Amino acid sequence: MTAQALARGQRLREFRNARGWSQERLALAAGLSTMGVFQLEHGQREGRPATWIALADALEVHPLHLLATPAVEDGPR
Repeated sequence: MTAQALARGQRLREFRNARGWSQERLALAAGLSTMGVFQLEHGQREGRPATWIALADALEVHPLHLLATPAVEDGPR
């Protein structure tokens, strides 16, 4: 589980919740299993590009909205 996977999963959950959808509803719309959506949202798997594209299509957002990670600051230099 990486910080990037956790951040992507959180974003996925936020988009799903904004639509008022359950994990089951999103999985059905994206052609995935409910367990797959759960694992992505909890950072337990990274997901292939095709998976993220299917999720973005189902949520009617650009895939980069799900995949982009905020810049990490190293602190003062």
